[in-house]
Amino acid sequence: MLAYTVSMSLTAVVLGLAFWATPAISRDTLPLGVSVPADHVNAPVVRRAIRAWHRCCLFGAAVAVAAIALLHLSGISASRPGLPVIVMLAQLGAGFASWTVVRLPIIEAKRQEGWYEDRRVRKLAPIGTPEESGGAMPWYVASVLLLLVAAVFVLLRYDTLPDPLPIHWGADGTVDGWARRSPLQVLLPAAIGLGLVAVVALCTRIVRRRLLASIPVDGDRSRTRRLTLAQAHLIDRVMGPLALATGVSFAGILVLPLAKSPAAARWWLAITVTVTCLLIMWMIADLIRLSRRFTRRLTPVDADSPDDDELWLGGLFYVNRADPSLLVPKRAGVGVDLNYGHPVGRALAVFILINLVVVIGVCILL
Repeated sequence: MLAYTVSMSLTAVVLGLAFWATPAISRDTLPLGVSVPADHVNAPVVRRAIRAWHRCCLFGAAVAVAAIALLHLSGISASRPGLPVIVMLAQLGAGFASWTVVRLPIIEAKRQEGWYEDRRVRKLAPIGTPEESGGAMPWYVASVLLLLVAAVFVLLRYDTLPDPLPIHWGADGTVDGWARRSPLQVLLPAAIGLGLVAVVALCTRIVRRRLLASIPVDGDRSRTRRLTLAQAHLIDRVMGPLALATGVSFAGILVLPLAKSPAAARWWLAITVTVTCLLIMWMIADLIRLSRRFTRRLTPVDADSPDDDELWLGGLFYVNRADPSLLVPKRAGVGVDLNYGHPVGRALAVFILINLVVVIGVCILL
């Protein structure tokens, strides 16, 4: 169980760091998801709110790690391995709650002091045809080849596979799920892995094209354009290794039935989680570095992005029935968000909530 505890603790740390870094990798005219003019990005109330957010993130991560460690030391996680996942979901919920609270002083100051009165604003600035990049293609090819090689290897040793076939392993590495051995069942992890690699590639392409379709105007259009391009390229560069990590993970699941020791499954899980967390930390660090590289240079003719806080619930969820777009650039962080005012967005929101309830229920029962 030590490997499981370490991997869950590392995941909680990465989640806390991702929360902590959100203001740094967001546009600086959207501190904590609040629209502010360019000449107010360093207002005292903004800086205080960001410091409060940082303290909440570090405290939440520390509490989550401590709770996971206590579950391990008390032996509870051995019998209820779903509880560490509940701890991280609680950390996620606490992060969202803290976000909505610490941003309130900025909203109040903006309202009372009339930050947007008599402001010249402009919604979007087109940047032309999105640039294409094939930099991640070798990673996707390597992921597919790895899964195919693992599938061929397992098929060649088909007669040595146990029957019934292990298909699920608990946190301690012991098998807790079996299925009748068949070629389709044996190759199922390869099919899932190939599907996930394809999803990663497709999502990366969609996110990248959506980011580069247009850019917000944030006082300095040149700075915003260069930062948006750099972020899009970074997403393309990082998602390739993440796809390979996915391929490695499912290739391991393919060959795990050939292993006789529970330790193999236990350490495979720990290694997979650790590598994925390190990749995410690398992307966060690179995004912070990029945001600090492109400094703001304000000029009198620059326009601000409009104050559209009413379209963003809590500064996180975009709800605009008048907007035909299903995907919009993220308000906090990098990437895209769903438009929950779109019919498909509402359906996906219900689907996500149902899955969240199922995950919580399973974790409680485990």
